[in-house]
Amino acid sequence: MAEIAIVGAGAVGRVFAALLTLEGHNVTLFARSQTVEKMTKARGERGFVFKSAALEEPAHVDFKIRSSEKPYEYPFDTVIYTVKSPYVDQAVANTAGLISDESTVIFAQGGLQWWVGHADERIDPALTDPDNHIANHLDMNNVVSMLVSFGASLDNHNPSQIQHTGGQKIRMGLPFGDDKDVLTNAHSLFADSFLDAEKDGHIFETLWNKACGSFAMSAYAILTQQTLGQMTADEDTLGQMVYCANVLQQAGAKMGFKSDVDYKEYLTTMGQNLPDHYMSILRDQSEMHAILELPIQVADMVGVDTQFLKYVYDACQQELTIKAQHELVDNLNSLTDFLKLKPE
Repeated sequence: MAEIAIVGAGAVGRVFAALLTLEGHNVTLFARSQTVEKMTKARGERGFVFKSAALEEPAHVDFKIRSSEKPYEYPFDTVIYTVKSPYVDQAVANTAGLISDESTVIFAQGGLQWWVGHADERIDPALTDPDNHIANHLDMNNVVSMLVSFGASLDNHNPSQIQHTGGQKIRMGLPFGDDKDVLTNAHSLFADSFLDAEKDGHIFETLWNKACGSFAMSAYAILTQQTLGQMTADEDTLGQMVYCANVLQQAGAKMGFKSDVDYKEYLTTMGQNLPDHYMSILRDQSEMHAILELPIQVADMVGVDTQFLKYVYDACQQELTIKAQHELVDNLNSLTDFLKLKPE
C-alpha cells in the first residue's frame, strides 16, 4: 500500500483517487477549499460512488480530502498533479510540503508540460518554468510524465458521483527518456488496474505529436465555434487544420522526433469518432498558452516558419476577447473568406 497524494479534483483527479483507492492505496485528494467543502458534504456513509464500464458494477470508494490552499507538511510516496497546465506552478508551490527527496512526482497535463525546456537545451525553460519555480521544489530525477487518454466527467449536481466515461490508456515516461526505477514504481501503481498503462521511452515525442493535432483542433474550434465533426467535414477548414498540424510536425522533425502521423487522416477520424464534441478550450481559456502559444514559441526556437500559426493564434485571441464563448465569429471580415485563405 502506497501513500498517494493527488493534487487537483477535476474529473481525471477524482477518477485516479477512486481507482487507486480501489487498488488498496492510501489516497488523499487535494483541492481548492470550495471543492473540498462540496465533496465533503456530498460524501455518503460509504464514501463516493465510482462508475465505469470497466467495472462490473458501481463501486463505493472513500479517500481523504484536504485543501490545497492550506499548508500541509507530510511527505507522500507519490504525488500526482492533475491540475491544468497554467496552474501547475502555483499548485506545486502550495503543496511543496507533500514532496520529499524520495517522492515520485507525476504530472498529468494536456498540451506541452512544464518540463519541456529542461528536456531539450534548444528550448528556453523560462517559457514553461519561469525562474525554475517548479523545478526548485522537486528533484527532476524523480519526475514522471503521464499522458491521459481516457474520458472522465463530473456531475456538478451530484458531486458524490465519480465517472470514468471511456477509454483506458495512459502513457508514462521520463522527461529525459530514461527507464529508471522511478518510472517502474509509478507504472506499478496502475499495472493491476483496468487502465492500460504503457511505458513510453519517448514521452516528449509523444506529447509533441499530440500537440500538433491539439493545436489544430482547438484553434479552429475557437474560430468556428463548431464541433469536431462539423470542422473536419468542411474542406477548407480541414485543409487549414492539417496545414497547422504539419507545420508543428516539421518542428518536431527538427527536434529529432519521429512521426508517421497523417494529420488529414487523424483529424478526419477524430471528427468521425467524436462528431458532436466541442473542444474543452471553448470552456477554459486558461489553456490558450499551453495548447496554442507554447507550440508556436517552441517551433520558432527550432527555426520553423510560424507566420500562419501566429495569424491563427492572433485570430483566436481576438475571438476570445471580443465575443463570449460559443457565439459566432464576428471579429473577422468574413469567416468564409478566412477559411478560404490558402497558406503558401
